[in-house]
Amino acid sequence: MPASPVTGALRATAQLFQRLPEDRAVALGQRLGLLGHDALPRRRAVALAGLEQAFGRDLDDAGRRALCRRNFAHYGVVLAEFLRLPRLSDAELLDRSTVTGLEHVHAARARGRGVIVLTAHVGNWEYLAAAQAAWKLDIAVITRHAHSAG
Repeated sequence: MPASPVTGALRATAQLFQRLPEDRAVALGQRLGLLGHDALPRRRAVALAGLEQAFGRDLDDAGRRALCRRNFAHYGVVLAEFLRLPRLSDAELLDRSTVTGLEHVHAARARGRGVIVLTAHVGNWEYLAAAQAAWKLDIAVITRHAHSAG
């Protein structure tokens, strides 16, 4: 069965990001995020409503709008990093990862014990999942459906 046009476009986009030098790929991702900010008014409105709920009166309208714009740019960077993950060797990936207490996980696993690690969704969690594979750790991710009005 041939790939759909969307699948083909996604593969071509991933290949483009993988061929670019990292700084240029990240800059392109950032620009795509800013394009999304400008081109997706419903998503921008949802983000602004969330920022208003989170910050209330601690952040004025101009501050929320600036933070929203930076957030969209950041999502573009995360996209660029995600698309470039296949280019990274285990060593390169682990150089970008900082974990405290990994020796406890390895010690428990060596004793045949299971380990539950809880983490928040902070930063590029796809890097964390890939790093766990590089550390030869099994991973299961538990999520819930994201409820969104937009």
